[in-house]
Amino acid sequence: MVRIGKRDKDYQRKVAAERVGILLRRAREVLREDEELARRYVYLAVRVARKHQVKLGKRKYTFCRRCFVPWTPETVKVRLVTRPYPTVVYRCLRCGAEYRIPYVREKKGEGVGVSNPNGQA
Repeated sequence: MVRIGKRDKDYQRKVAAERVGILLRRAREVLREDEELARRYVYLAVRVARKHQVKLGKRKYTFCRRCFVPWTPETVKVRLVTRPYPTVVYRCLRCGAEYRIPYVREKKGEGVGVSNPNGQA
């Protein structure tokens, strides 16, 4: 039996990350024609990522983790909730699952490109 060295594992992770991206992109493309195939693509992408310990990063917010349907305006409802703390709430319209992601709001006057009214640095 051949042992897999660290170099080979790094290569496998790189290939797995590419495949996850391809599968998620294809899932969005085929969603309108065949929803079951799109769900299958997302399911396979998640399985590949788990097996090879590839982090999904921001891509994990592109599909429902309960029913594996890719999120589009027809399949998800997005709300902003400010109480008790600022949160983005994603609700899947297929299975009803809710995902809450906290966010930090900018303070007034501290946004990008806002100059100091006194002219001092």
